[in-house]
Amino acid sequence: MAIDGEAAGPGLPALAERLSHALADGADVVLDLADVERLSSSLLATIVAADKTARANGCRIRLRRLRENVARTLARTGLDGRLHIVDGA
Repeated sequence: MAIDGEAAGPGLPALAERLSHALADGADVVLDLADVERLSSSLLATIVAADKTARANGCRIRLRRLRENVARTLARTGLDGRLHIVDGA
């Protein structure tokens, strides 16, 4: 599931809805963050909530193609140890 600047901002409710439906089926979800330049607190909260739901449903959220500044934000918050990061580039 690709996330772009729109999904990270005004499209955040739609993203949360898509994640909710995907996770309700018990499927792993891969979030492609290549187009996310900045990890807002709202997007971060959405990802953390989805991860919590995924764990409760026995599945995973996987993050891929993180930009360097997004990876740094996850490291600063300690979430790089909780969230499953497929690759850093």
